[in-house]
Amino acid sequence: MPDGVTLITFTVLGGGGGAGSYQSVGSTGTGGGSGDLVTGVLAVTPGSTLTLIAANGGIGAASLNQGIVTGGGGFGNGGHTANPSDGTTLTGGSGGGGSAILVDDAPAVVAGGGGGLGCVLARPSTGWTIAGGGGGAAGADGQDATINRSQLAGPEAAHGGGGASGATAGLPRSTNASNGTTDNGWRRTIGTAGIARAGGGHGGAGVLSAAYSISSEENLQVSSAGGGGGYAGGASGTVRARVYDLTTTPYQYALAGPGGGGSSYASDQVMGAEFTTGTNGARDGARHPGFVEISYDIPC
Repeated sequence: MPDGVTLITFTVLGGGGGAGSYQSVGSTGTGGGSGDLVTGVLAVTPGSTLTLIAANGGIGAASLNQGIVTGGGGFGNGGHTANPSDGTTLTGGSGGGGSAILVDDAPAVVAGGGGGLGCVLARPSTGWTIAGGGGGAAGADGQDATINRSQLAGPEAAHGGGGASGATAGLPRSTNASNGTTDNGWRRTIGTAGIARAGGGHGGAGVLSAAYSISSEENLQVSSAGGGGGYAGGASGTVRARVYDLTTTPYQYALAGPGGGGSSYASDQVMGAEFTTGTNGARDGARHPGFVEISYDIPC
């Protein structure tokens, strides 16, 4: 820093969680989670070195059968999705990265990234009530994705990943479970925990659903969404798949939960820190990055 500069005003926004242009979520208004917006004043020492890291946002699949979708880079990368490859496939969105200000390589301010949006594939294409779970804003759990039809006792859910808090990474919000893989069988696979580490916490990577088929149709398979990066990373979503292949009402689905958000941080050199939710959670097939802005006065 220049001589005489001891205070810096800052605004830091984490990367938004991804939502693809091919997200079959069946509901409107949902999207990837927004990054955290952190503002305040940072006390610095003249001669110290500041490193500014502006995170990239996550993104979702642009088409069926696309494969892995990478998370946004930053101080703690957003979680990638897995690589579905069995039949007709789709991924949720990847997580947004964390943005940061480092002072002499130590984090002074971190704004967490948002988790990616969940997705669903279903056959037949009609007769379903679907709520696509939105990605968790920075530090928040992903909102559960749900699916229902008349033959089910009630809505079935793919849980969103847990959001990170401080230096504690987000955890999956479910357990592995199965009642079989044949007629009327379903299987659930929990997401991946986020990562907490000094150089930035990464979002949890997406996991694959079971791949089921009905009649002569090929399998359906999805990947859950990635968690957001930041001071600690959010968890990825859970996946759930089901086949109901009785003669009168055959159907199947593969449902992917959204990612949880990464956490934010302000060191004790920060005065008046305020943490609010940004507005950059993706609702399209583009990455919505974060940013870092600083200002200071140089004494005459």
